[in-house]
Amino acid sequence: LPFLLSMRTGVLSVSLFAGYVLGTTGFPDLSLMQWNPHWQCTVWDVGNCTAEAGKALTSILTAADVDFADVIEYSNPAYELPDGWAAIASSSCGLDHLDLVYNNLRWTPVDGKSAHAKGCMQASPLDRPYVIQEFAEVGSSERLVVIAAHFPHPPTFSSTTMEEAVVLREALSEVLNLTSTQRILLIADTNELPFTTNPRIAEYLGFPGGKVVNTSMERTCCFDSGFPDWGTFDRIIANFGDSMETKVLFDPLPAWAREEHAGKRGAFHKAIHGTLRSSGGRVAGGLLMFEALCASALLLAVASLAVSCRCVRGSRDLVATQTAEGLLPVGQHEAAV
Repeated sequence: LPFLLSMRTGVLSVSLFAGYVLGTTGFPDLSLMQWNPHWQCTVWDVGNCTAEAGKALTSILTAADVDFADVIEYSNPAYELPDGWAAIASSSCGLDHLDLVYNNLRWTPVDGKSAHAKGCMQASPLDRPYVIQEFAEVGSSERLVVIAAHFPHPPTFSSTTMEEAVVLREALSEVLNLTSTQRILLIADTNELPFTTNPRIAEYLGFPGGKVVNTSMERTCCFDSGFPDWGTFDRIIANFGDSMETKVLFDPLPAWAREEHAGKRGAFHKAIHGTLRSSGGRVAGGLLMFEALCASALLLAVASLAVSCRCVRGSRDLVATQTAEGLLPVGQHEAAV
């Protein structure tokens, strides 16, 4: 491409191409979100919460360019994800459900029985859904396994054996036994209290490798309890990457999220956004990035050609004017242009 452009445009194109080559090494940085607006948002729908939550979801997905999100208990048949995103719905677990939302321009669900699992973490009554799905990055060989889950509450508020997550642990073990992918990403409302650390969750679920990178513990739950210190339920945990940047969304809480009905408050969660950084990280979808750079280079080439044509036309107009006014001898007309 640089050889098709002018010298100035060519230098810029070489720089862009070099940036592309250097920037596509390593696993991509990931934009991630966990959110449980809770069922009262759509059932009570005070303050038009259903529609407002949909607008907020679209805004977050597009503004943060989210790769993966776990959206729990948002029931709105009229809602449509923006272009560029799709969702894998959980199994029916009583009234509880979730959607594993993913950027389908950058990630493709891997087909095959070994690549995914769905189910309910609580059997009696059916409750607490999960989705496990292996994804492949568009334009590369990179893969990861993403888990979206809504954990049951632990038996007590003073301790836990993590047995409430045993169904998810067994399902993940089955998936990992059938795939070579070792990168694991959990996005979940864990319902776990601060004494249950992220490394403990990763260890219990059987994340390979022993490495843990996670969002910070934030008070995201819940509106009905005033977001107390123990409400650190919403978490994003990975066994890869170098660091995770954390941002709490809906803070302060918007008016439409303050669900109150018949003397009760809804349990709206603030959302959490995490940016998972990896060494040599880049935007996911290397092929798309290359195509964008090619398009940019083509536009630069067209612009350069347009400038050149304008300069030539300007020169011709100037010569014609000078000839007409007798400032340039007729014999020098062709030489001048």
